[in-house]
Amino acid sequence: YHEDKTALDAIQDVAQEVSQLEREHMGLAAPTPKDMLALEEMLHEVRILSTLRHPDLVLFLGACLDTQPCFFITEYMEGGDLMAHMMKKAQKLGHAYKPPMSQVVRWAASCSRALCFLHECGKPIIHRDLKPLNLLLSRTLDLKVTDFGLSKIMAPIYDGTDSNPAPKMSGGVGTYRYMAPEVVRYEQ
Repeated sequence: YHEDKTALDAIQDVAQEVSQLEREHMGLAAPTPKDMLALEEMLHEVRILSTLRHPDLVLFLGACLDTQPCFFITEYMEGGDLMAHMMKKAQKLGHAYKPPMSQVVRWAASCSRALCFLHECGKPIIHRDLKPLNLLLSRTLDLKVTDFGLSKIMAPIYDGTDSNPAPKMSGGVGTYRYMAPEVVRYEQ
């Protein structure tokens, strides 16, 4: 392999070759465009998560790309996602659940620290799908950001001045219910 190929690229190449041989041997059909899109999204997420370490991001532990289906492993977040947590509490109470303000502030701070970390990377990372389903809770209700499948790695924009234009973002990416109006309208 060329020097510019990463270990993950090499593993991906081998996984594709093994996968194709397995399909041929077992008489299985080639993957559909939807399967390929899901694989590309997962590999994108693995590439990003495998390089990041922050206490407010779900920790990437490893990936297996030479089996079908491919998969990756992250730390276990026993509390589940924020949406499920809120729904369980509401169901138990019989009405909408409003967490204590101190808890809301802790969650907001965790999410803010994670996003600040991502945006301050050498090549800023824009999550693009931040929503309650992508905010996971520990057993003690500590919050961590997950799901980088739709994220975008931006070119470094700092050159020592504040005259850099804002990076161009594609609109319509993510979950509409949680998008900023200008993103839904494809505005910059």
